[in-house]
Amino acid sequence: MFGAVLSPSCANYALRRTAEDNASDFPPEVISTVNHNFYVDDCLKSTASEGDAIQLVKDLTALCHKGGFSLQKWVTNSRYVLMSIPSDIRATEMKELDLDTDQLPVERALGLKWFVESDMFMFRTSVQEWPQTRRGILPVVSSLFDPLGFLAPFTMSAKLMLQELCRRNLKWNEQISPSFSKQWSDWLSDLQRMSAFTVERCLKPHDFGTSVTAQIHHFCDASQAGYGTVSYLRLEDGDNVHVSFLVGKARVCFPEANHHSSSGAHSSSSRCPGGCNASKGATVAAGEVGVLD
Repeated sequence: MFGAVLSPSCANYALRRTAEDNASDFPPEVISTVNHNFYVDDCLKSTASEGDAIQLVKDLTALCHKGGFSLQKWVTNSRYVLMSIPSDIRATEMKELDLDTDQLPVERALGLKWFVESDMFMFRTSVQEWPQTRRGILPVVSSLFDPLGFLAPFTMSAKLMLQELCRRNLKWNEQISPSFSKQWSDWLSDLQRMSAFTVERCLKPHDFGTSVTAQIHHFCDASQAGYGTVSYLRLEDGDNVHVSFLVGKARVCFPEANHHSSSGAHSSSSRCPGGCNASKGATVAAGEVGVLD
């Protein structure tokens, strides 16, 4: 069934059925990882400590082996955890590393650039020469893969410009006017600077301690031009408070719609600290699930 439309669905079912059939032989955390942290053939998981990560790798490998699957291409931001993983099942870039001197490489985590050494998400942009037309602008704006909305305020201005070009009935291959050309050139210059923009992967600082309370705060607003929403995680430990960006989304409004501007909205919800995806320990990822012959 390799390459078939139903292949991802079959793979997910086989993994979950393996976890279900062997649930009594493994800790609940391992079963939960299979059910909630696998994305087709990729697994991404954070743990509270390096010891927990080492045990999770062993248990996940053993569980998947029972279903005829072999977990490969392991990546972790912890050298201690990496030393416990056999070199032949590490990610290709990590197999020959000298863990005492070499820097950990850059990997992709579900489409994002993950600088494993610094444990940061970053964006690498390479702007190709495209004509200053609607046809040339669209692929540049669409090339920014940003599923969590880190760059939403930046990409919004380019989307609004594209919408304005459409409103003026500019043809696909028609050169944009000098005023729009200046706006587009400025945006491309800012795009080059995005390579210096970093976001910490970990939602909780390493020295923060155990959270007493955790809250998710949501903000949203809208205008006649567009609308957006953003969510933050607020952690509190006594007198210490830390706020982390979770996710943001922004969209342009349909030009023909008559939208009314709102004054904004905010809501918050409590969340059990134990249920947060924040981790100050280790992150491990298995880049591929292979079927054993």
